[in-house]
Amino acid sequence: MLIPLTYNDGTEIPPQVVTRLTDRFLDLFGGFTIRGTVNGAYRMADGSRAEDVSLEVWVAIDGRRVDEMRCEVSRACRELGQESIYFEVTESQVELVDGRLFAPSGHGND
Repeated sequence: MLIPLTYNDGTEIPPQVVTRLTDRFLDLFGGFTIRGTVNGAYRMADGSRAEDVSLEVWVAIDGRRVDEMRCEVSRACRELGQESIYFEVTESQVELVDGRLFAPSGHGND
């Protein structure tokens, strides 16, 4: 998803507001990754052009929880006074690999 870093009037969204949103993702879904900032433009419902600098945030979830995540994005949208927020659902296999796993000889097992 893309979380805008400014309100529609151009004022900066306080960092603590963004932290509150990402903390909610951590609490509800077990984690998140911030990939950095991106620039984009969007056509508003009234036809005007809106440009944003947004934070690209990834949250890996079980496919059965997509609707729950969509509700959280909608909640963030209302909280930030946005018309909409970009939300992307992809099919991926995500693993958190335990660093204590045995590595075969010659593959980093010191």
